[in-house]
Amino acid sequence: NPVRKTRKGTLMMAAAVGDWEFGAAVNIRLMESRSGLKAEDITQFSAKSIGTRVRVKGAIDKDFRTGQKQIYVHYIEKLPPLPLRDDLEETQRVELHLHSKFSAMDGLGDIANYLRLAIHWKMPALAITDHGVIQCFPAAEKAMDDINKDRKKKGLEPADIKLIHGCELYMFDRPKPVFNASSDKAIAAQTYCVFDFETTGISHTYDRPIEFGAVIVGPDGMAIKRIDRFIDPEIAITPGAMAINHITPEMLKGAPKMQEVIKEISEFIGDSVLVAHNAPFDVSFLNMMRASAGMPPISNLVVDTLPVAMFLFPEAGYLNEKSLANRLEIHDDSGVFHRADYDAEQLSKIWLSMIPLLQKKYKNPNISFNDLNNLPIDNQLFYRHPKTYHTCVLVKNEQGLKDLYRIISESETTYLSPQSGLNPPTPLCPREFLQENRSNLLLGSACFNGRVFEMAMNGTQKELEEEMEFYDYIEIQPKENYSWLIGMEEISEERLMDILKRIVQTARKLGKMVVATGDCHYVNPAEKITRDVYISAKGLGGSTHPLMRKRGNHPPFPNPDQHFRSTKEMLDSFRNWLPEEECQEYVVKNSRAIADMCAPMKVLKSKLYTPDANLPNSDIKLRKICYDNLRKTYGENPDPKVKARLDRELDGIISHGYAVTYYIAHLLVKHAIEDDQNPEHMGYFIGSRGSVGSSFAATMAGITEVNPLPPHYLCPKCKHFEWANDMPEFKTLRSGFDLPKKKCPECGTEMLRNGQSIPFETFLGFKADKVPDIDLNFPADYQPKGHLYTREILSTPEENAAYAKGEFVHSPHVIRAGTIAAAKEKNAFGYVKGYF
Repeated sequence: NPVRKTRKGTLMMAAAVGDWEFGAAVNIRLMESRSGLKAEDITQFSAKSIGTRVRVKGAIDKDFRTGQKQIYVHYIEKLPPLPLRDDLEETQRVELHLHSKFSAMDGLGDIANYLRLAIHWKMPALAITDHGVIQCFPAAEKAMDDINKDRKKKGLEPADIKLIHGCELYMFDRPKPVFNASSDKAIAAQTYCVFDFETTGISHTYDRPIEFGAVIVGPDGMAIKRIDRFIDPEIAITPGAMAINHITPEMLKGAPKMQEVIKEISEFIGDSVLVAHNAPFDVSFLNMMRASAGMPPISNLVVDTLPVAMFLFPEAGYLNEKSLANRLEIHDDSGVFHRADYDAEQLSKIWLSMIPLLQKKYKNPNISFNDLNNLPIDNQLFYRHPKTYHTCVLVKNEQGLKDLYRIISESETTYLSPQSGLNPPTPLCPREFLQENRSNLLLGSACFNGRVFEMAMNGTQKELEEEMEFYDYIEIQPKENYSWLIGMEEISEERLMDILKRIVQTARKLGKMVVATGDCHYVNPAEKITRDVYISAKGLGGSTHPLMRKRGNHPPFPNPDQHFRSTKEMLDSFRNWLPEEECQEYVVKNSRAIADMCAPMKVLKSKLYTPDANLPNSDIKLRKICYDNLRKTYGENPDPKVKARLDRELDGIISHGYAVTYYIAHLLVKHAIEDDQNPEHMGYFIGSRGSVGSSFAATMAGITEVNPLPPHYLCPKCKHFEWANDMPEFKTLRSGFDLPKKKCPECGTEMLRNGQSIPFETFLGFKADKVPDIDLNFPADYQPKGHLYTREILSTPEENAAYAKGEFVHSPHVIRAGTIAAAKEKNAFGYVKGYF
């Protein structure tokens, strides 16, 4: 808290001190004259002192206001910062996967602290890959400038480190309702085989089917035949699988093996169209069984009801079979979902109910299978449903930076997934859109939330290889990063090692570069507890951190260790399962090779890029508006000092290219005041806030109601004018509002009293070269109109024509932006209290 004076005139300050090592903190109170404490002992601290190391001595007592214990300080001493962690490895790696505090409610690290440590270690480069945002880029450049200024003061050369700009995207594949074959046949009146598997788990590599259930439905919608078979998996069934499907080892005694029952199943299916919910999962197990008997993969056309449900019911919170049955009023009296025969029977009813809904929604009674793969996404809520995968993107050059900006803009607008339950709003990126814009980018496979790891854990070898081909480099991370999967009992430590080895072996087979990355979320190991607090807290909009979801009845387990690891730490984390040569290759050699592919660049340009093309001749228009209002307000022959003030301001504003900014603000205020779509009153009163009130040009442009001239009298009728400060009794007056009433000596009209004595330099500096920051307050009911009007005046004619037709505009010139999400102090205090 800031230093303040007590009633007795002495200084006091309250603060908190903490110990990273023990994860403890305590409030302290510094009071002048108490136990010899001097004023300078207190005034040496301020808000900028956060993070300062101190040694404190004092007495422990209770705060009479809160009842909490605190230390009343008798002695306080500033200490030098803790030394940075050392790394004695001769050749340094490059960190290519790093999250700063701009990864909302997930990353903690201040980029300046990351950079200081990387420079200390002599890392040649450092990548920034926040979740779905690039807001750290300017902060990183400023941090580099500050670090180099500090080095210059110490007589050191500028830091030799390259910033690599990147982002960890939430990539998704456009859901395909139909796959494995194509057909122009209408979906109505077909013969379908609706089927379902129960399995020992979700991995097509490590798990096995234990039950197959299916029903054949004829063109008339009636069930023709059914099948239900138990299958001996020849491996143990986990307690987790038994809890879902209620199938025990005793129930499987005497059941046929996969290769023994697959012929019967294949004959049952025949050439019918297959239907399943999350069909790729079931089809993979079906093909696994066929492969066990030496049979080729199925060639049947497959309908997946999960993406069909996404298109039909984008507003739904859940799209599992039980939720769909409830929505479609398909009653379930048995409560035995997750048994193959029953699920298949219920799904057949769901699919048959979907067919007329598809015909009606898309106004096509003959809608075909091929049509299902070309359905339009006509509801933003659709984007809540596709499964997303983390994908790291690094910028190679200036064009790549522009491409990344385009990707982020589309992700945050076109493909923004609205909040859904525990999931916060999320910017998504379609794989095909990323593919179109990747030529100047490098794509990495990311963490265990990436699709490469997903395929290595649950997919077939073919699926893993196909997925790997999409990426420029394949990431592996220290075992500690994957600890959540083990804690959640999704995989064992032994299986984790198999998965990681499978990733490495497959990447080498395909000639893909393997790179060890840290997926850092904080700088030093001691900061883990702060991230633990974040993970346990409610996030944006009441969302839950991904590492807290589904923990349920699992025993408590620690969160992953994801600090910024040194080269030695990274090498040591792989040495227990990789040869030394490969450790050096993945940790050091390949990370540096990727960094060498990325050119150094600056994202902050010194030139201001204004929308002059959209609003030509803004300078001429602004001058006319201001001088017209000057004459209207102060008469045809205004006081020379008044005109000189306006001349000086306009010359500075226009010469530095800021006329268009003023003109945009003028148009917005004018539009709001003259709003003719609100017949209840003549318009809105728009209030400016902030330092724009110091600009007389803004006053004359109608942007602000504040008049920054010195106090003066002005006759509204004859325009008689008097400077109040020329009168001895008002020489020190600062505000014209404090002037007494006065009649005009020329015409007897009561004169206006105005002028607030605010120098123009407050707003744009002494040379009028500061970028103007004009803040305007619009009434809540006008804001949507203001947004649309802003879009209208700054969009191209082609964009406006598309908007008029209700069409969506990709990569628009105008988007609505908000503030950067951050944890407020009181919220942060609540997070900590809730955690402990």
